[in-house]
Amino acid sequence: MHQIAIDLGGRESQICVRSDDGTIIKELRYHTAALGGWLATMPASRVILETCAESFAVAVVAAVIMQSETRNLARMRAAM
Repeated sequence: MHQIAIDLGGRESQICVRSDDGTIIKELRYHTAALGGWLATMPASRVILETCAESFAVAVVAAVIMQSETRNLARMRAAM
């Protein structure tokens, strides 16, 4: 399973996709509002988010798209 690390920004986010062995598959910048569309093109992956104002909304989209368990959502919601 790939790991997708997302450093969220208000307008643009930085993304790093790694394989299970830690090999970087790709690095890119992507428009934050369009991350859901980009995630929909990826295979099932573990998504790791930086915590910031945009984190909760993108975490929900990632969990739905990747059909994976998103941990600590309640803690993230409480911090907002």
